[in-house]
Amino acid sequence: MPIVFMHGVNTRDPKHFQPVHEYLRRIVAPTITQDPDNVSIRAADWFQLCDPPKWGGISRPATLLGQGAEIERDELVDAIVAKIPSAPAPSSGFTSGQTSSPIQRARLDQLSDDDLADLITASVSSENVGGLQRARIGIAADRVVHSPAIRTQLSAASDLQAQLKILSDAVQADVEQQSALVGQGALDFLRGMRDRLTESLSRVIDSPGAALSLSAGEVRPKLNDFVTRFLGDVLFYMTRRGTAAVPGPIPRVLMDELVRAQANKEARGGEPIVLLTHSMGGQIAYDVLTSFLPASQSHTKVDFWCATASQVGFFEELNMFLASSSSFSKATGKPTPVVRTNLDHWWNVWDRNDIISFTTKGIFASGIDDEDYWSGMSLAAAHGGYLERPSFYRRFAGKLKAVRSRGGH
Repeated sequence: MPIVFMHGVNTRDPKHFQPVHEYLRRIVAPTITQDPDNVSIRAADWFQLCDPPKWGGISRPATLLGQGAEIERDELVDAIVAKIPSAPAPSSGFTSGQTSSPIQRARLDQLSDDDLADLITASVSSENVGGLQRARIGIAADRVVHSPAIRTQLSAASDLQAQLKILSDAVQADVEQQSALVGQGALDFLRGMRDRLTESLSRVIDSPGAALSLSAGEVRPKLNDFVTRFLGDVLFYMTRRGTAAVPGPIPRVLMDELVRAQANKEARGGEPIVLLTHSMGGQIAYDVLTSFLPASQSHTKVDFWCATASQVGFFEELNMFLASSSSFSKATGKPTPVVRTNLDHWWNVWDRNDIISFTTKGIFASGIDDEDYWSGMSLAAAHGGYLERPSFYRRFAGKLKAVRSRGGH
């Protein structure tokens, strides 16, 4: 089961693929193959093909620097904490007159497995934890929260602090078993998790307005950077993608990876080719699957394509794809047909909070699996939030398994 990942805009770190690779290897691959450790999982990187702004981006007015990923994760923590039901204060005639606070009465066992795994992952400080380590923590959290034994312990725990200790101990033990993090300071990788959750509970439960002001104050500079990079990468691709007969360097990167995946598929007995794209990677993939590969008469076929946070629907509305035609529109009453020569199942995933991720409903002919994915985060955080959450990969794995059980590959 070869898996190919194509990133979107705003990607410049060569290590960006490490956490995605880990999630795909440990959560997605095992659901559809008996040999997950030997599945080919590769990235179709194209960020190195985009020239940087000639003047270093000085056309964008300077703003105060935000705190990047940490602020995004605070938003996610707050969004999940907000889903914890408010527990009533205990009534007893044998108290000293003091009552516990809403924070002390919060119960993590009232969250779903997916929300709890995401909460643990987002609550870990990045001070000593890189992207790959965070992914391993997320994978451990996913396993821990789905354990019936851990769930029983959480239900029996006396308070929030006891629940946090149960979770931190279990996650740490799992991480130490799955990787070499022990020798890299992993014994204290959960340091600060309790403080971060307590701070979030305070913002959301005690002073909900504080969370809003924090978000508004920090998102703007990050959004400014994001929009600049987004526009640059989109324009770079659109002006240099080439023609169906003569692909440019960016679509060629994905074509080459898919041809390599086809060879791997045949060598491993016909395991399906899985393609995961993010943001602009979706538009590149659509051009490749509907124009570049068909024009090359390639027999390569993607069995399952997951397009996250893409703008495919919007680009088609604007007739921006090589395969686009004004014959298909609301005015003509004809939806856009999807060329299936090189594509089987297409799962389009978007977030209502991410204003640059788009649905395909009503635009393309039937046959696209189009769903929303809740994040509860702002634009700057929501657009990249999919790929850092264990719950997304578990949903991805479940979708793959369901498609195969219905007679797919």
